[in-house]
Amino acid sequence: MRIWIAVIMLMSFYLLLVPPAPSQAGIIDRIKAIYSTPEKVDDLLEQYEEQYEQTKQQFEKTKQQFEDTQRALTEQQQKVQQSEQRIAEYARQQQELQAINEQYRSDNEKLQAQNSELSRRLALMEQQEADRKSLIRKLILMAITVIGLILGYFALIRIWRYVIWRRQHTEQQGRKL
Repeated sequence: MRIWIAVIMLMSFYLLLVPPAPSQAGIIDRIKAIYSTPEKVDDLLEQYEEQYEQTKQQFEKTKQQFEDTQRALTEQQQKVQQSEQRIAEYARQQQELQAINEQYRSDNEKLQAQNSELSRRLALMEQQEADRKSLIRKLILMAITVIGLILGYFALIRIWRYVIWRRQHTEQQGRKL
């Protein structure tokens, strides 16, 4: 069936391509043309088969290229999916790190507030300690001064009594003499 269709198509092409015989041509030329037609048809069939084989080879080559391209495209799609997965994982990790960073930042702020409060308390305690030491120093100085005054008073009274006793004793001996 294919061969007949091909023959009919070739004959149609032949009739279109071959100019009609001049009007002077005789019957003999026409008979020769009719007898040479099968050879021309065979030539056309051979050309058709060659073109068919070439087209078939080109089709196979194109098919192979298409399959290779499709395989490469599939590989690229897999790579893209893997990249997208890596990007999603990276974004998730970034969010986790940002959350951790925010937690550290808030903890740092709390610790700084505690540190400043402790520094204030320490300064207050140091001031209180300095005030207490100053008070103790003043109290000790006052106590030493009071004790010194008391001791000085007793010593002065003793010396004064001794001086008076000596005077009286010398006056009494002077009177006795």
